[in-house]
Amino acid sequence: MSEKRALIIIFLSGLFLSCLLGVVHTEEQYRISETQLQSIESLAEKLEAERQTWQSQANVLKQEAQTLNAQLRTERELYNKLQTSFDEYEIKNLTLLTERETAISELKDENAKEKIKTTNTEKQRNTAIFIAILGVFLAGLFIFLWIRK
Repeated sequence: MSEKRALIIIFLSGLFLSCLLGVVHTEEQYRISETQLQSIESLAEKLEAERQTWQSQANVLKQEAQTLNAQLRTERELYNKLQTSFDEYEIKNLTLLTERETAISELKDENAKEKIKTTNTEKQRNTAIFIAILGVFLAGLFIFLWIRK
């Protein structure tokens, strides 16, 4: 068993040493020079300046969007008022048109009745004239025939 213990101890020691060497080796990879650090800081500053520029542009666009939304609201309100006014105008004109068409229809009916009355009156007058002329003719004929006898 002692061999097994010795092997386990050797194995664990090897594992410990390999982990330790891996960490040491890893540390070497992450070492950077002062120049590289300055370059990274400069890049970070540029990125921050760009971010602020983008943020400023975003704020300007938000303000423009708010202004445009306010204008759109105003235009919609105006459109709705104009639409309501136009609808009222159309209703008023349709009512007026209906009233005038009714009046025209009534006048046409009245005119037709007057034409019928006039036609009947003319027929009666023509009939009376015809009867009168016929009466005069018959009276003249009767007188002529009586005188001739």
